[in-house]
Amino acid sequence: PDAARAPSFISEDFSGVCICNGHFDVPHIPVEFTALPNVVVHSRAYDGPEPFKGHRVCIVGTGPSSADIAYEVGK
Repeated sequence: PDAARAPSFISEDFSGVCICNGHFDVPHIPVEFTALPNVVVHSRAYDGPEPFKGHRVCIVGTGPSSADIAYEVGK
């Protein structure tokens, strides 16, 4: 058999598993926010605090994502 085409298997043990099944896979931005004169970013599009450095930021939300983002942006 061709070694390049042979299936390979990896077995590993983990102490935990995270299942991310996408209940919140469609971002919801209230229509009132679309009238704001500045940038509105949903947590799904958040890719790090760098674009927000030196700017005033308002984070709306009380869930884990908003808390994590507030912590990072506030550093």
